[in-house]
Amino acid sequence: MSDSSKSLPLASVVPAASVVPPGVPPVAGEPLIPVEPLIRAEPPLPGEPLVQREPAVSRKSSASDAPLASQTALPADYRRGLVHRRRVLGDAWVDRSLANRNDFNAEFQQLITRHAWNDIWGRPALGDKTRRYMVLSMMLGIQAYEEFALHVRAALDGPPESRLTPEDIKEVIMMAAIYCGVPVANHAFGIATDILREKGLLTPAKVPGER
Repeated sequence: MSDSSKSLPLASVVPAASVVPPGVPPVAGEPLIPVEPLIRAEPPLPGEPLVQREPAVSRKSSASDAPLASQTALPADYRRGLVHRRRVLGDAWVDRSLANRNDFNAEFQQLITRHAWNDIWGRPALGDKTRRYMVLSMMLGIQAYEEFALHVRAALDGPPESRLTPEDIKEVIMMAAIYCGVPVANHAFGIATDILREKGLLTPAKVPGER
């Protein structure tokens, strides 16, 4: 008597099984093969912090899982933009900004990270230091004083290759007095002076002819 099982297809020997994604109930009577979802993560970009994944735990999903799930498929231009944004503005500011995201402003955060910080700040021409001068000048030109203060702080705290000195910032404001107007420069000096005082970077004035 021949072994008939050798000629049978595998499907007739092994019972059919369902490969069921997490959270989807199996069909009654079918054996279940639990599988973890396959995630193809892109390699980290230069300067991007590594994120360690925790082992999968069988549990019910919750609303708080949504932001974490979305982070596994962030567009590459968004990730590159975050690298540039952190380099220019510093981790502390970017972390606070991202922590304040909500349903109302999240798309705007995506927009500025992808287009301002990746498409523009990521361009190889000019370099961060020149772009700092440009942004400070333009913020005064449109009287965007909150953004001016943000970039003054970032310029003073930036990495050595793009950091600006108090003297550099003073020259930006002096030139703005001519091209943007004295009232603009007056307000800018007040903002920058407060920031320099806070950081302990103010020195006593040396006025020729005065004791």
